Amino acid sequence: MGIGDSKLLMIGAEDPHLVRGGLNRYFAALADARRQAGVDFDLLWMNAQRRPIAASPSDTALRKVAAFGIAARRHPASVIEVHMPLYGLVPMTTRRRVNRTMFFHGPWAQEVAMATRAGAVSTGVRRRLAGHLYRRADHCFTASEAFANLLVDEAGVHPGRVTHVGAGVDLERFTVRDSQRRPSGGALHVFAVRRLTPRMGLETLIEAWAAFGPGPADTLRIAGEGELKAELTNLAARLGVARSVALIGGVTDDELAREYRSADISVVPTLSLEGFGLVALESLASGTPVIVTAVDALKEHVGREWPQLMVEPGSAEALARLLSGIRDNAMELPSPPRCRAFAERFTWHVVAENIDSVHERATTAPARLGVAMSCERHASAVEDFVSAAVGSGSTDAGLVLVQSEPSADRVFGFASVSVERFLWPDQLWRRCGRARPTIVWACEHFARRQRLRVPAAEAIQIDNEKRRRA
Repeated sequence: MGIGDSKLLMIGAEDPHLVRGGLNRYFAALADARRQAGVDFDLLWMNAQRRPIAASPSDTALRKVAAFGIAARRHPASVIEVHMPLYGLVPMTTRRRVNRTMFFHGPWAQEVAMATRAGAVSTGVRRRLAGHLYRRADHCFTASEAFANLLVDEAGVHPGRVTHVGAGVDLERFTVRDSQRRPSGGALHVFAVRRLTPRMGLETLIEAWAAFGPGPADTLRIAGEGELKAELTNLAARLGVARSVALIGGVTDDELAREYRSADISVVPTLSLEGFGLVALESLASGTPVIVTAVDALKEHVGREWPQLMVEPGSAEALARLLSGIRDNAMELPSPPRCRAFAERFTWHVVAENIDSVHERATTAPARLGVAMSCERHASAVEDFVSAAVGSGSTDAGLVLVQSEPSADRVFGFASVSVERFLWPDQLWRRCGRARPTIVWACEHFARRQRLRVPAAEAIQIDNEKRRRA
């Protein structure tokens, strides 16, 4: 089974067995759901076999971009779905006769800057590159409403080209344990799994644990790898809680499931930029309640369902009070069956169906091509065309601007169509006289044949009425 008659190419980053992380795990789970549904697709990502991508995570960025570009250029896909902006650079800018979509997992430039302390120049380049690719895409997907809004506000993508599809959880791997939860007055076992980077808020978690005052049998186990391991270890020692805090490093999926089932509660202390929080869903699927911060997607689902388990990001005092209330049984936690029932609302099959339905509509929606002599003088007619293209669901739409003034970027800042601009100076344009229709035709023909993929039969001279009135 395919997406209509289309062949799908998914472009990710790394196999999650090589590099753990939300993007890689999301990508792999989505691919598994499509495979089970019989969808016809291929994967491009870095794995241990170095096939089909002849690169590894340790290679230079240039080599990885080239490897992804070569593989994507050779693939006979009619639909491309990019999950990592950098590796989608070549197919998004060179393959114009396919339906190009992108998944926004988060502001790539900001995340890299937070993780590596990158400079302002390199961060600015990444932000501009990612924004250009997202605006160039025929459609964009996000896992949360918060990131959909961020994509519109920060990258300037038209809201009509953004679809929030949610996330899922492996309900077979993450299951509820048979034994009862912590008895009244018993030891408290807390678990967190995060990359050991500043954005994840693990310093706040350890500070809260110290303020909480763990008893001899209370434990805090933190799974994950990253550059902050030594710093977090020193912080726990300095605060006097080293004996109750264990940094256990990376874990496999099966080990992760056992950790969730062994914990009384898990914590997701993210400070910023949480696209969905798969770890929160996995904890709930295991029947373990989860404390979250009021950040992005976390407050959309867990925070909305259990506001009493949500704290402000970076507030060690609030988190410590919440842990104390749980230990002292002053707060009633959701039962394991209720946690499980909430997680069961989120499945990868539904996520895959939501995305693939957009792909299928794109391959069957009518093509549209608008031709305008000047967007400045005929802005209202051009905007009507753009609105009609968005409303029709067409992602195969193009706009040719023959006399494109510098102000065109303001008029079409949120345009949801592929735009080709031809800059004719006003003085030269006025002298063209009767040759203008021929110039318009030539520009349209060039754009359609070389850049846009909309058939000539669909071309619409959208500013004719306005031009006669002018």
